[in-house]
Amino acid sequence: MTEEKPHVELGWPEIAAMIFAAQGITSGLWRVAVKVRFAAMMMQMPEDGNGTNAVALPTSVTALEAIAVFPAQEPGPMVFDAAALLSLTSRKSKSKTKGRPVAAPSTPKRIARSEHKPVAKPKKTVTAK
Repeated sequence: MTEEKPHVELGWPEIAAMIFAAQGITSGLWRVAVKVRFAAMMMQMPEDGNGTNAVALPTSVTALEAIAVFPAQEPGPMVFDAAALLSLTSRKSKSKTKGRPVAAPSTPKRIARSEHKPVAKPKKTVTAK
């Protein structure tokens, strides 16, 4: 398997800025959190290299369920100032669009490929006897 570099990789400040923009949050301190779900089960694991002996071990599974935003009273881990992120993103967007015309929004390729396109069914011909 080859390791590919991501086309887009967003850090927590960028994710927080996107959430704030989508929800109309323009000021205040906000804590960004990840909602996780844990599960545990017993799983047979090979005890030796050749797989002849197995041992049952407790195993955990973690699912990332959602991203949440809570108001915060003071700076801390994963706390972002909405006004500072707003000014940061507005400066970035101005520098990227300066001197270029704004294109009309288009359907991303990823979505376009996954959309179902109707296919015309072949017409059945019936011959008279």
